[in-house]
Amino acid sequence: MIGRYAAAAPVTSTSGRPRRRRPAVLEADEPPRLARRSRVGVGARSGPRWTQRPPSRRRAPRAHGVGVAAARVETSGSRGAGGAAACDGPRVTISTTGFSHVRLTVRDVETSRRFYDRVFGWEVAYEVPADADQATRDKLWFVFGGVIYKVPGGLLGLRPVAPGEDSFSEDRVGLDHLSFSVASKADLDAAVAVLDAAGAPHGEVKDAGAMHLLEFRDPDGIALELVAMKG
Repeated sequence: MIGRYAAAAPVTSTSGRPRRRRPAVLEADEPPRLARRSRVGVGARSGPRWTQRPPSRRRAPRAHGVGVAAARVETSGSRGAGGAAACDGPRVTISTTGFSHVRLTVRDVETSRRFYDRVFGWEVAYEVPADADQATRDKLWFVFGGVIYKVPGGLLGLRPVAPGEDSFSEDRVGLDHLSFSVASKADLDAAVAVLDAAGAPHGEVKDAGAMHLLEFRDPDGIALELVAMKG
């Protein structure tokens, strides 16, 4: 027989009837073999039923090196919080153009204003007039009952919300000190006289390497500093 199956020689069974062997497979694209089974159950018609054999459950062979490569991809790279892989490439940062403002929390705004007016003499940028109507107060809501000064390079505000018994400490979380620049060491020497006249506690003018500095405190004990760079 010419074709996909080769002819098989007849074999005689015990009953004398000729029996044929199953054909040998000659090509790789043989259709699925069929298994013969009988119907089972009451009322089922007798006779054979041809059904397709279930596919083999044998696992297909893994390509060489595939599992190893996948593991390397999974574990490669650094891991950040939560196990997420860290992103490579340039880090994104916030670009600033300069200093804007700082606000200090004080106990009594009138006491603090007398000190800052006497020592620095800054121009007032924002404050709520005593006779301001409600529309003006609503417009200047960001003053918070205090005052905002114009300082070289930005603004400085005073906000009177601290309890009367509270006091500043640079050893707590938050501000350590606030420093202002002056032109020369001679200005620091002159500042000592100004602080004495204002009754403000202060230290001596110190040599701090690339600068000279003078430390002092405001009425709430907030640490302030004047700095004159050398050269």
